[in-house]
Amino acid sequence: MLLDLHSHSTASDGRLPPEAVVNAAVAAGLEWWALTDHDTMDGVAAAETALAAAAGPTPRFIPGAELSTRWQGHSTHLLAYFPHFTGAWRQQPAASAWLDWLAELRQRRAERNLAMLEKLERSGIAFPPASLGGGRPAAALGRNHIAQALIAGGWATTVPEAFAKYLTPGAPAWVPLRGVDTPEAIARVRAAGGLPGLAHPSRLHFDWRPHLPELAGAGLAFLEAWYPTHDPAQVEDYRRLAADNHLHASGGTDFHARPGETLGATIPAAALDWLAA
Repeated sequence: MLLDLHSHSTASDGRLPPEAVVNAAVAAGLEWWALTDHDTMDGVAAAETALAAAAGPTPRFIPGAELSTRWQGHSTHLLAYFPHFTGAWRQQPAASAWLDWLAELRQRRAERNLAMLEKLERSGIAFPPASLGGGRPAAALGRNHIAQALIAGGWATTVPEAFAKYLTPGAPAWVPLRGVDTPEAIARVRAAGGLPGLAHPSRLHFDWRPHLPELAGAGLAFLEAWYPTHDPAQVEDYRRLAADNHLHASGGTDFHARPGETLGATIPAAALDWLAA
């Protein structure tokens, strides 16, 4: 089965609007597709409209979000899937509370961006916030957009260089994100009727495996086993680890439409029985 349950649009830090990501998903022949922008579901309505208007077979759509959280003192991203994100669901108080909470997370991100820009200005690097991200709302911006502005201004030549010089811990413009604890985020997703999972576990920079039962007990639903940098041995390792903790496995490409990126990961159909239920 060809699918992609981890992708981004201009609603956060992706390079394509939701409608264009839909076109890419249809062109790729995906059977399932999830839009998982950072701390927002603002691109979902546009994606649904584009899917309804698309010609030919379209993927089964899973609305979602990617959440920035803190676990064991380290940055940890969660994916939240909402397979029953329907018109009726959106009228429920739980849905309203969930969307309000996402807005709070985006406000924290906007405050962090402003603090980083102020630090850059004190270092002699200044550009107006309105110039970032091609006109995206401030709350949709992140470090990647600031990195792109640093490149455009000649202060860096690549995104990794911009991060290393200015935007990582110990660098002149570093400001930690005032994130939420991972167990709290899991509870929020569950309360809204969603399914929370651990995104790209290979990118966690601490020994998290002994603590996984804690998250499983808190309501974690899955691990992202299939990921572009995971080799077959890693995929099987994460699938076993998920099974050992009574979790499911998911996968995606973390698509942002950067050069060289394409949508679609091949995953056994049986691996998604839990989402189809």
